[in-house]
Amino acid sequence: MLRQLLTFFALLTGLAATAAPAEAHIAGTQARMEAVFQIVVTADRRQQQAALAPVPPVVRATLANDRALMRPAPAVPGVRIGIDRARE
Repeated sequence: MLRQLLTFFALLTGLAATAAPAEAHIAGTQARMEAVFQIVVTADRRQQQAALAPVPPVVRATLANDRALMRPAPAVPGVRIGIDRARE
């Protein structure tokens, strides 16, 4: 009898819940979206300014010297097969 009563209440509350349409929204989304947009715009401006900024002569000379000294790294196989695995 108790089981039937609980089933009846479950059906009754389920029907009552479906009678009203669900209305959900995220609180404060408009303010958050505006803040995110402002952050993106600011970062984009800073990136553009950094890209258009002239490179100082000291940095240019250092980069030129570093490029002359750079040599490609020797090629090392990524996977060792067989007995070579013991030497890792």
